[in-house]
Amino acid sequence: MVAVIVVVILLNLTLAAVYFITRGTAKKSGDRRENIAALNIAEAGKEKALADLRNRDLNPPSGQKITPYADVAFGEGTYTVTCSTDVRGDTIFIVSTGICGGDTARVEVIAGMMGIWELWIKGAVTSPTEVKTLGNIIIDGRDHDTNGVFVGTRPTWGVSAGDTVYIGSAASEMGGGTTPPQGTAVDSLNVRMFMDTTGYPTTPEEVLGLAPGALDGDKQSSCPSTPLSGITYLESKCSDYTGSGILIMHNSTGTAELGNFAGTFKGLVIADENKHFNDSSKVIGAVIILSRDVNANTFGNGAAKILYSAEMLDKVSQNIPDLGRRIVTVVSWRQL
Repeated sequence: MVAVIVVVILLNLTLAAVYFITRGTAKKSGDRRENIAALNIAEAGKEKALADLRNRDLNPPSGQKITPYADVAFGEGTYTVTCSTDVRGDTIFIVSTGICGGDTARVEVIAGMMGIWELWIKGAVTSPTEVKTLGNIIIDGRDHDTNGVFVGTRPTWGVSAGDTVYIGSAASEMGGGTTPPQGTAVDSLNVRMFMDTTGYPTTPEEVLGLAPGALDGDKQSSCPSTPLSGITYLESKCSDYTGSGILIMHNSTGTAELGNFAGTFKGLVIADENKHFNDSSKVIGAVIILSRDVNANTFGNGAAKILYSAEMLDKVSQNIPDLGRRIVTVVSWRQL
């Protein structure tokens, strides 16, 4: 009888132990499931932010912190996303918080951003073939503000070309990187010759990352009044290009030329061909030439200036919603 009682007691103790172990394991499994779910929800919020950035549905202001998504329902929980950019607007910091049950998970990513159109803006002047200068023109890729004042924050090449760069006048000067304008075109110092032109754009839509014909509605049949603004799409030259935004000179044969450029334009100039920048004309931003005709890329005919301005290009991209998708590249990820 005593032996039977002992066996019964041992059996009950064993069953109790199994019960508590199973209960503890189930609780841990439940906690682990909620923790994994919270992390997955946080990841979903992060991916939502990255997708909207690429499609330009999310456009955080430079140097500010915002909360584009708060308590958004997803799966069995919610996510909240905050993001902020540096003062230049080309680096974004994203923190996504996922909540599931009683668990919270947070992830942080840092990503670089650039417009697809920035892929081909390789200098103050970009051309698929050789570039020549005349007169007293200054082409400076060292970076300037929206008023043309040197800041040097995000410099680029003075000229980036698919062939040789010729300074055809002793008075012409080029600068780029950290090199002030000078009368000598020095490869790797202030100009980049023989850049890879594989896939080089032949239309303004290709430059801007838009679908073919997307800008047809912006074409103008005659020279508009100045100052220009927004997207100005012309097929024949005008006498004054004063204004800002994006100036396009393009036709179906790829032979539209700017002519003797006059006025001060702030922004991006896209042209099939260029035949001189006259007198005291000025571009603050960048110029990209589409034509591969070696006779289409002569700059200068007086004291003109082409001053690269990353700030001006940023301003253009933010103010014109029709621009194409962004390239967003994640450079770091961590769980907080």
